[in-house]
Amino acid sequence: MYLWADTVYFSIHGVDRRCVLEVIRCDAQGNKHFLVLEYGFHASVDGWKAGLTRMQDQGVNAAMLAHVAANESSLTGSTKGR
Repeated sequence: MYLWADTVYFSIHGVDRRCVLEVIRCDAQGNKHFLVLEYGFHASVDGWKAGLTRMQDQGVNAAMLAHVAANESSLTGSTKGR
């Protein structure tokens, strides 16, 4: 199983810039599954913590993500103490 964690930013006419925090899992057959979709204004520790907590509640170990996106400081900050 592979996991990708990323923040995608987008703009909508007349609305402030928004983002989606996402975690995608790829299984052995190559099928992709969204595990986390958190909407907000920017990548933040609180946003990632909410998404990772929900993911952990679904049985996925959130600590695996710390190595996937080590350059995403808000993601690694949200996994401290887990």
